[in-house]
Amino acid sequence: MASEQQIPLQKEEQHRPDVPVDTEENITNSSDASLRYLSGWKLHGISFWLFISLFVVQMDTSITSNAILEITDRLGDYEKSSWVFTAYLLTICAALLIFTVFSGACGASQTLTQLIMFRWAQGIRGCGILALTQLVFFELVSPSKWPLYVALFSGIVALSLAIGPLIGGVITEQGQWRWIFWLK
Repeated sequence: MASEQQIPLQKEEQHRPDVPVDTEENITNSSDASLRYLSGWKLHGISFWLFISLFVVQMDTSITSNAILEITDRLGDYEKSSWVFTAYLLTICAALLIFTVFSGACGASQTLTQLIMFRWAQGIRGCGILALTQLVFFELVSPSKWPLYVALFSGIVALSLAIGPLIGGVITEQGQWRWIFWLK
């Protein structure tokens, strides 16, 4: 039987009023000038484009759902249709010019196999946008604003996932399914 040793644990220090905390004011007044955060129109402009990118990528995960029957009617191979979703979602979980190029390629697909491969390529590019949007905001804004930006991020993800099937259904019903890819 191995002997048991007690390892001394370091006590968690409690915050004391006489010890400064890394607040926005303390960081701004500190000698480290590299810890400055964006504000005003610069932050709003960058935020707008990051959120638009996030919206388009997230909407793309759900926009195809209402069009899949029309797609498989036109391209055949219904047995493989679940791979249209699976190929995209697996790769988005694991990397906007590339995304845009492959959106156009999806719209120009002549076979379901082509569509699946182009969706796979979209997923590689899409996951980078999803991850980097969060990381960029943590660098751009002060810690006191993180809850606001996490809430905005979550709201845009939810909105895009809700709107995607509606837009996909309208486009498929009123036009050609290819436009759900060319839209982006």
